[in-house]
Amino acid sequence: MKEVLVVGDTITDIDIFSEAVGLSLESPTLKSNFINKKSRLGGAANLVNHLCNFSKEIDFFTSANNDSINNLNDMGVNTINLQQENYNSKTRYWIQKGDSIYKYLQINNSIKMKNDIDVFTEFKKKINVNNYSKIIVSDYSLGIVNSEIANYISSNSSYCIGASQTSDRKSNFGWFENFDFLVCNEFESLSIKKKSNLCITLGSKGCKIGNIDYPTKKIDTQSAIGAGDAFLAAFSMTNDPNLANNYAREFLENNIVEFT
Repeated sequence: MKEVLVVGDTITDIDIFSEAVGLSLESPTLKSNFINKKSRLGGAANLVNHLCNFSKEIDFFTSANNDSINNLNDMGVNTINLQQENYNSKTRYWIQKGDSIYKYLQINNSIKMKNDIDVFTEFKKKINVNNYSKIIVSDYSLGIVNSEIANYISSNSSYCIGASQTSDRKSNFGWFENFDFLVCNEFESLSIKKKSNLCITLGSKGCKIGNIDYPTKKIDTQSAIGAGDAFLAAFSMTNDPNLANNYAREFLENNIVEFT
């Protein structure tokens, strides 16, 4: 039996760094000089990146372009790719002024799966859920995860854990109510009817399962981007909320926004 299957949307995170130099004379627009541009795996692929610290046997059902596939292959991940030309990205614009760093703008380029692709049929054709001791679903609402896949996984797998990045989208947490665990933040938990299988993340306060709080040490950080994926990876593999808190905190302590 294989150890882990991850099901979720791949996103490319792009960071563009610049330094503030003043205001435009033609219009009240902030001017900055370009410094650097960096790309990295995001979305469920970032979760997979963290999972590689816990397991060397990871299958990843996703939709990604060639660059992402190559990066995942370099990490030793077996990627089951559904639609190679699919390309989703988040571009964040960072501006530095003196010792201060600001995330000025974020632009999402989201392309959902094509309507003529039956994702559920392809999933069943390519994946045998009984081959895995653990299945992790990380949904970014881009088409890889749907209610049929979620129900199929919860009905047939030995252990499954899910997370859904609803953000400004309508909640789909009902898809995961029969999962062994659902990881969500405090705001998202308000829309979930079944509470017995929730691990609620509380940011700098740690997390909560049932009536038990698992606090963590508060730290100063330039950016909390990716902390949720770090926590989900550690919790999914260990079922230990304290260890997951510590892993996410250590990630944030080392998650320095570097312009060079």
